[in-house]
Amino acid sequence: MKKFILTICLIMGIATSQTVRGDEQNTDRDIIVQDKVKKFGPRSVVLLPVCRYNGSHYSVVVEFPDDDISFTAMIINTSTGEQWFERGDNGYCEVFVSGESGTYRLFIDTASGDSYEGDFTIE
Repeated sequence: MKKFILTICLIMGIATSQTVRGDEQNTDRDIIVQDKVKKFGPRSVVLLPVCRYNGSHYSVVVEFPDDDISFTAMIINTSTGEQWFERGDNGYCEVFVSGESGTYRLFIDTASGDSYEGDFTIE
């Protein structure tokens, strides 16, 4: 009887750990982007786009503080080379990705010539 209870506890522990491991992939993450070109002084104010990974939809949301910005966003899975591309108008776009684990690189180019990039990891 003790072996039976121990076996059930072991199976439940493994099932719980697999569920928790699967939920880690579905978490939201902020993506830090940096301006690729400009060098700023100590008192420069730069309005960068806000980027975040939405784990429940497997998407990356890019939002600029100014609504009048047109831009393109490209995401590359550096492990597989898979790429996704989306155009954003009115300072917003959502790029859907595969959600596979790996390191991803985000590139943003605006119509005015500004460029931003950042990395994020999906586990």
